[in-house]
Amino acid sequence: MAIQPMGKEHFFTGLSISISIALNGILYGLIGFLLLLPIQVRLEIMYMQKQEDSEKKTEDDAE
Repeated sequence: MAIQPMGKEHFFTGLSISISIALNGILYGLIGFLLLLPIQVRLEIMYMQKQEDSEKKTEDDAE
């Protein structure tokens, strides 16, 4: 994922390397977030279901 400079100037070579390193970090962070998002959603659903079950159990015990 390197950006190739369009000339012989050395300034753009260093800049293109810096941009590619920054984009790699952003890309890997985004991929990691997207991979872990379904796990987070599933855990939140399980937590809410347990909470509802415990509330129903306390209501049944109160009766």
